[in-house]
Amino acid sequence: MFIAKVVAIVVIILVIVEAVKTMADSNELFSQIYQQKLAEQVHQGEFKNKIPKPNFLRGGEFCITSSYGDARSYNDILGFHNGIDIANKLGDLDTIITAPHDGIVTIRIVNGGECRVGERTIYYNGSLALELYNDTFKTVYLHTGSIKVANGSLVKQGQPIAKIGSNGCSIGNHLHYEIYKGSGDFNYRIENPDQYVSYKRC
Repeated sequence: MFIAKVVAIVVIILVIVEAVKTMADSNELFSQIYQQKLAEQVHQGEFKNKIPKPNFLRGGEFCITSSYGDARSYNDILGFHNGIDIANKLGDLDTIITAPHDGIVTIRIVNGGECRVGERTIYYNGSLALELYNDTFKTVYLHTGSIKVANGSLVKQGQPIAKIGSNGCSIGNHLHYEIYKGSGDFNYRIENPDQYVSYKRC
């Protein structure tokens, strides 16, 4: 009986190790494909507008409801807000997000679940996170209502990429926006988006 339990535990450990290895291999493959595609675009001079545009939302009047570094209560843990939240003062659900800069699109799946924001408990479905890369900047867009570009596609500054929404762990219609600066080798450093946008606090 004891030997059978030990064997079962060893089998489980081997399965977990293999799963982690497979995930690492998958991430490494993605990294290689991304960097190759990025290098091709840089070589071809595709990224002409690399620096994020300060005003990239269309269809309303916009202001920042939560700044970078604000203390946030998330799942009863006080944390650091690593982006800015931008809302439409007119409450327009059809707000268009345009690409602040040229880049390659990456779309990630964010699993659904339960979260607490302040005193509110939210049950939410899975959603999509949109990321836009070039060899100088990476920008991230969360809570989008719909995405208008395909994974791996090349987009130009000013091109519509998504709509503002309230998907994921969110209590209202807004865009969570993050900016990272780097050299295209995945060593992007997070930046304060306030210095890159023209939107002011509500």
